[in-house]
Amino acid sequence: MMNEPRPTLIYDGQCEMCAWWVRYWQRLSGDRVAYQAYQQALATLPNLREDECRKAVQLLHADGRHLQAAAACFGVLASAGQPFWQRCYRISATFAAFSEFAYSFIATRREAFAVVSKTLWGSERIPATYHLAGRFFITVIGLIYCAAFISLAVQIEGLIGPRGILPASDFLEAVQAALSQRAWWRVPTVFWLNSGSIALLAACLLGALAGLFAAFAKRPTAALVLCYLLYLSLFNVGREFMSFQWDLLLLEAGFLSIFLNSGTQLVTTLFRLLLFRFMFLSG
Repeated sequence: MMNEPRPTLIYDGQCEMCAWWVRYWQRLSGDRVAYQAYQQALATLPNLREDECRKAVQLLHADGRHLQAAAACFGVLASAGQPFWQRCYRISATFAAFSEFAYSFIATRREAFAVVSKTLWGSERIPATYHLAGRFFITVIGLIYCAAFISLAVQIEGLIGPRGILPASDFLEAVQAALSQRAWWRVPTVFWLNSGSIALLAACLLGALAGLFAAFAKRPTAALVLCYLLYLSLFNVGREFMSFQWDLLLLEAGFLSIFLNSGTQLVTTLFRLLLFRFMFLSG
């Protein structure tokens, strides 16, 4: 089976910043994009205009599409498996206009931005894989889950048990009376099935075991899902005892960690937004 024709990025081979970014994109895209300096491409591609190539990079697709400047940059990223910015460019005219303005601003100051690029990322930029960081994060989140569930296990009956301070069974009965069939949707928890002392304690112990499994297993996704569902169930019936910022943070970070091994850049971006929101709201 023949490989599909790949797009070709035409760039200024004499521009230090262009060459620096092209080397990064080559590592990012592998053999999915071809790269050629316009100084050599002009001899084989007569439709190229030298003045346009000097001003901006050009991305040539096999089907005849021709992108340039910011659109070409986003096209390369899309070919490398990161289509988010290209989608934003296509959906939002405002984003597209701002992107082209930014590209033009940088292109007229290439020497200065070459220095900026090397200052921020070093002499060469290597694409981040996050494999080690992701594995370490899952180990830590699993251990945190384990500690949280054990902490709840030793006090769960006194807090929300049938004879506790705020019994979970009384709360669920009140929710059922007020919301009827919507109760399960508005308050998602496994304790609709049973909210007795044994069920509450079993959820804590099972969650602790799942946390340990997630921390050290090669395939932790199922354990992370179980941890999230059990902690969400306890959170929804724990009320005042589980209404702290760290409970919400554990649920949000735990939910994103389920998708950490998916390999998509979106999960990394969502983690950064979560960290920003956490720091901003704590400020």
